[in-house]
Amino acid sequence: MIMTETQLIKMVDEFKKYNITIRHNGLSIVSINDHPATLNAAKYMPDQMVRVICQFMQTQIIAEMWRA
Repeated sequence: MIMTETQLIKMVDEFKKYNITIRHNGLSIVSINDHPATLNAAKYMPDQMVRVICQFMQTQIIAEMWRA
Protein backbone atom coordinates (compact mmCIF):
# COMPACT_ATOMS: atom_id res chain seq x y z
CA MET A 1 0.00 0.00 0.00
CA ILE A 2 1.53 3.30 -1.06
CA MET A 3 1.25 6.35 1.12
CA THR A 4 -1.60 8.81 0.73
CA GLU A 5 -1.48 12.51 1.52
CA THR A 6 -3.75 11.90 4.53
CA GLN A 7 -1.25 9.38 5.90
CA LEU A 8 1.64 11.77 5.26
CA ILE A 9 -0.12 14.55 7.16
CA LYS A 10 -0.69 12.17 10.09
CA MET A 11 2.98 11.14 9.97
CA VAL A 12 4.09 14.78 9.96
CA ASP A 13 1.99 15.36 13.08
CA GLU A 14 3.50 12.29 14.78
CA PHE A 15 7.07 13.43 14.04
CA LYS A 16 6.26 16.84 15.60
CA LYS A 17 5.97 15.03 18.94
CA TYR A 18 9.69 14.27 18.60
CA ASN A 19 10.61 17.84 17.54
CA ILE A 20 11.09 16.81 13.91
CA THR A 21 9.52 19.25 11.48
CA ILE A 22 8.64 17.96 8.04
CA ARG A 23 7.52 20.31 5.28
CA HIS A 24 5.77 18.91 2.26
CA ASN A 25 4.00 19.96 -0.89
CA GLY A 26 1.34 17.35 -1.52
CA LEU A 27 3.18 14.03 -1.36
CA SER A 28 6.61 15.61 -1.91
CA ILE A 29 8.69 16.11 1.24
CA VAL A 30 10.77 19.25 0.72
CA SER A 31 12.53 19.60 4.09
CA ILE A 32 13.15 17.79 7.34
CA ASN A 33 14.14 20.00 10.31
CA ASP A 34 15.01 22.80 7.88
CA HIS A 35 17.39 20.55 5.91
CA PRO A 36 16.48 20.35 2.21
CA ALA A 37 14.99 17.03 1.18
CA THR A 38 13.52 15.61 -1.99
CA LEU A 39 11.36 12.63 -1.18
CA ASN A 40 8.28 11.42 -3.00
CA ALA A 41 6.17 9.82 -0.27
CA ALA A 42 3.94 8.20 -2.91
CA LYS A 43 6.79 5.78 -3.66
CA TYR A 44 6.86 4.40 -0.11
CA MET A 45 4.63 2.48 2.22
CA PRO A 46 4.05 4.40 5.49
CA ASP A 47 6.41 2.23 7.56
CA GLN A 48 9.13 2.59 4.92
CA MET A 49 8.74 6.37 4.95
CA VAL A 50 9.20 6.45 8.74
CA ARG A 51 12.45 4.50 8.33
CA VAL A 52 13.68 6.82 5.57
CA ILE A 53 13.00 9.92 7.67
CA CYS A 54 14.71 8.37 10.71
CA GLN A 55 17.73 7.46 8.56
CA PHE A 56 17.81 11.03 7.23
CA MET A 57 17.83 12.38 10.79
CA GLN A 58 20.51 9.90 11.85
CA THR A 59 22.74 11.07 8.99
CA GLN A 60 22.18 14.73 9.94
CA ILE A 61 22.96 14.10 13.63
CA ILE A 62 26.18 12.25 12.81
CA ALA A 63 27.27 14.99 10.39
CA GLU A 64 26.61 17.69 13.00
CA MET A 65 28.56 15.75 15.63
CA TRP A 66 31.63 15.67 13.38
CA ARG A 67 31.32 19.40 12.64
CA ALA A 68 31.37 20.29 16.34
